Amino acid sequence: MRADEHARRRVVAFVYPLPLGARSHVQPSFPIARSLVDAGHHVHYLGSAEIRRVMEATGARVHLAEDFPDDGSAQRAGGAAKYWPALSKQHGPMIAKLLLQNVTLEGCLGGAVRFLRDVTPDVVVFCPIVCRVGGMAAKVVGVPSVALNPFAGLAAYYYAVGHFLDWAGLQACDLDRMMREFEPHVSATARLNERFGLVLSTGYGPPYGLNDSMASARFALTTTCEGLQDPMTDEL
Repeated sequence: MRADEHARRRVVAFVYPLPLGARSHVQPSFPIARSLVDAGHHVHYLGSAEIRRVMEATGARVHLAEDFPDDGSAQRAGGAAKYWPALSKQHGPMIAKLLLQNVTLEGCLGGAVRFLRDVTPDVVVFCPIVCRVGGMAAKVVGVPSVALNPFAGLAAYYYAVGHFLDWAGLQACDLDRMMREFEPHVSATARLNERFGLVLSTGYGPPYGLNDSMASARFALTTTCEGLQDPMTDEL
């Protein structure tokens, strides 16, 4: 390989420490990773053991999230798992996810930051819907990121949350109030901001439907063709 060809090789990190049942969110990344490997770039995945084989099939080097635990300060009284059963039963999974989003983030951000510092990528690719930690870790480390959005457009998150709000008999302002009053979420947010120099909000908005990890990305790629995407809201 000539020196100029070697100089163009890049390190790309895909951050997908997926929760159970969210495999579909990583699948759009596979052809991208495979193409980058074929082009001679160095590709890494941070992922879970359950999908290690399919990640390795792209030719990328796979690192398990369990090998990059947080330093322990974030593992407070069971983390999000302690609150999930009651919250998901009462409000549904999406509302519970939002109420616990920074509690969840606190349990894995430190590990994701260590992973990025180990592999020193030129760019980070992540799913802003279920792997928000990828965008936040990239922001902490100071590496540009690409949000690979599997929803139907940049505003689809707003409509998805709205659907679950309707199911729970809530409005966006109710969710905003609930998040700002849920003490575990508020405390986790304060600790994250102090520890990592972030400016995470405790609320849902306004603007309602803003995905902070997607907003922090250098680019957002959407897997849905433009004609089928949800319409953008004026606020977003």
